Amino acid sequence: MGQTLFSNKLFPEASVCFEHAIPKIEEQDPLLVLAYFSAGLSRKNQGDKETAIKLLQRLTELKEPEQVMSKACYFQGFIALGSILSNEGRKSEAAKYLRAATAYDPGVERFLKECEEAMEDQSSQQSTEPPNLKGP
Repeated sequence: MGQTLFSNKLFPEASVCFEHAIPKIEEQDPLLVLAYFSAGLSRKNQGDKETAIKLLQRLTELKEPEQVMSKACYFQGFIALGSILSNEGRKSEAAKYLRAATAYDPGVERFLKECEEAMEDQSSQQSTEPPNLKGP
């Protein structure tokens, strides 16, 4: 049901379905990966990035699935989480998840590199800024 709602871009309804199903799915069931992934993307598409982050972080805490399709979804969750975190300015957190995803999909390396370069740029800007000597 949630997948149908998601594919029809009914994200609020889809997220309700997925989030309702999550507690009912056993930890080792490959559907749990799909439920967390889809719930996270549904929340992201609604603009609720913090809930999306929490759901996708929970996905990354699950054991890596053995089935090919579930494994693909699992690592897509890492990439989606990295993307959201990066867009939120949380580059170092994003890099952690993207590094894990590169083991499955070497194509993620490009996105990881962009994220790491942004972290370096941010770090170098902070180190070259003069201290604020003015009082309040």
